[in-house]
Amino acid sequence: MQSAANSDVEGRPRDISLGIDGFSYGDLFRAERLEELLAAFDASLRSADGELFQAYAGYRENQGADLDDIAISELLVELAPHMGAFTAKLFGVENERRSTMERTRHDYAALFTYKRTVVDKVGAKFKTQNPSDWDLDKLDSDLALLKRTTSPEIVADRDDECATSVVAARLANLAGHYQKLAKGKPGDMEDADAQVEELREHLRVNPQAARTFSEARVIEDPLEFVSHLLGYVERWTFAAMKDPALATRVEGWVVFR
Repeated sequence: MQSAANSDVEGRPRDISLGIDGFSYGDLFRAERLEELLAAFDASLRSADGELFQAYAGYRENQGADLDDIAISELLVELAPHMGAFTAKLFGVENERRSTMERTRHDYAALFTYKRTVVDKVGAKFKTQNPSDWDLDKLDSDLALLKRTTSPEIVADRDDECATSVVAARLANLAGHYQKLAKGKPGDMEDADAQVEELREHLRVNPQAARTFSEARVIEDPLEFVSHLLGYVERWTFAAMKDPALATRVEGWVVFR
């Protein structure tokens, strides 16, 4: 049982040390210690970015009276990573914060790549075709299988837009790498061959994928192989832009704006 000496009147523990030297959990419920914690943040901000600290101190002093809404927003955006780092250190979750930030950067990069290399180009690529002539149910199930087979952890942990973007970006980046090599230019992915072999292995060990993507599996040229798989994403994307049923499913997707 928590002793009275180690608890405040509401039973909150006082003696759990925090990641900022000299502070414990109980200090978070004491106004005077919160002022000292703010001073610790100020010191860390001043050390990291003196100019930003001065701007922030001025904002606090006059509550932003001399700034317009855009300037205030820009200031808060600049402050956010510093506050995030300080808070993560305070609660000892710096590794988790770094992991979350890396995942967020990766996901946003995938969204951008998917939009730039696929969404923005399929209209021209398939302009003479009508998705109503395609077997859209099969196309939809094939793409879902491709995502589950090659990126199961992404499919399990992301929404459909993000999962589609990650798979599309991976294939598009690989295709771009091999296209450069085909033109005699240096590629930009050191592990491209290893990634291609990993994709092949994923398709081989999954019986359903082995059957569905049998045509792709026999393609030896890596550029043709990844381009063949990317074709599933491209056709599905074009269909999602034209077919009412698919369009409803992707309503709200950032990449289609």
